[in-house]
Amino acid sequence: MELRPELCAPVISQERLAELRATIERIGDLLENGRSVVAEIAALNADTGHDYIPEDLRRCCDQDVEWLVLDARYPARPEVPDITRDEMVEIAHRMLGGDLEERQFYMRLFDANVDPNTTSALFVYPPGSLLDASPEEIVDYILAYRPTPHSPMPFTPLTFGA
Repeated sequence: MELRPELCAPVISQERLAELRATIERIGDLLENGRSVVAEIAALNADTGHDYIPEDLRRCCDQDVEWLVLDARYPARPEVPDITRDEMVEIAHRMLGGDLEERQFYMRLFDANVDPNTTSALFVYPPGSLLDASPEEIVDYILAYRPTPHSPMPFTPLTFGA
């Protein structure tokens, strides 16, 4: 199925990735030298739509700058109004079998546009009742979910794979 342009993973140029890498490395250098990074992180967050804190950058700059560059390239919560069931199913298929680098975008897109009590993690860690479910069945389960004051979330870390 063809998705509307706003539902497709944006193409990120090598120049943009290099710009993000340079910004993140600069912040990492400032952190390493004990300098304030409040303004730099605020600018990075404004540019990317994320909510990074100094610890996020300190940890990633110590270990893997590239991971943070790849995380920052896509919006944190790409909300799109009026997504249809068929579009959600296509997003689910792309999340599960699409391009490895684009899966992150589709998982964020899915999570940003469903009830906050449900999540794309149901595709990766379904409860026992959904172990053999198709993406269509999981989307229908998520769209039908209606929390009540005493109902548990559709899954908890304790029931993953149960």
